[in-house]
Amino acid sequence: MSDLLEAAGLRKSYHQGAQALEVLKGVGLVLQAGEVAAIVGPSGAGKSTLLHLLGGLDRPTDGAVRFEGRDLYGLPDRARAQIRSRAFGFVFQFYHLVPELTVLENVSLPAWMANGAGGARAGRERAAELLEEVGLSHRLTHRSAELSGGEQQRVAIARALMNRPRLVFCDEPTGNLDSETGKSVLKLLLRINQEEKTAFLIATHEPAITQVAGRVLHLKDGRLWDSKST
Repeated sequence: MSDLLEAAGLRKSYHQGAQALEVLKGVGLVLQAGEVAAIVGPSGAGKSTLLHLLGGLDRPTDGAVRFEGRDLYGLPDRARAQIRSRAFGFVFQFYHLVPELTVLENVSLPAWMANGAGGARAGRERAAELLEEVGLSHRLTHRSAELSGGEQQRVAIARALMNRPRLVFCDEPTGNLDSETGKSVLKLLLRINQEEKTAFLIATHEPAITQVAGRVLHLKDGRLWDSKST
């Protein structure tokens, strides 16, 4: 496997009045193409912050992120946005579905963002297939307000896989699912990893995920280290 994503010396600070709170203190990691890695750590350790920095959603205070050798934060905003829409997928902890859109339209949205209206039309078939995979083929025309929290999470997972991304960032992807649905979603992610060689970086508290990850990364006190889980 080749290096897909590399971070070096990542720092992130937030200012609270005159005080600076340093959440990440020089984090570094290398993620290879096709790898599944889990990030674990106590609540508030900065797992979500780290995923946002690695995914090009929030600029670090210091340090660098390279995707396929390109300096993510050295790129123009437009080029970085293209990488996010075409090469990355995101499963956020709080879904971020568009309430005005149907379930099918929400899942198709990344195709529209990457390729315009033509991409959205072409992507509807894949969107329907992904929704069937997560057990929501009966919800295509519903809107997010009509779904339970677990159903919204499954829609978010389908949306993240829409554009066949090289890398998917997952923030507690099974945290709002019952155990059986969580198992089926994890099985889907692993199948996508095997069949499409998609890499996954997953922030989680779920032992079932850490047991199948190729690496487990531990985040605590602003620092990251890793150990083998398999």
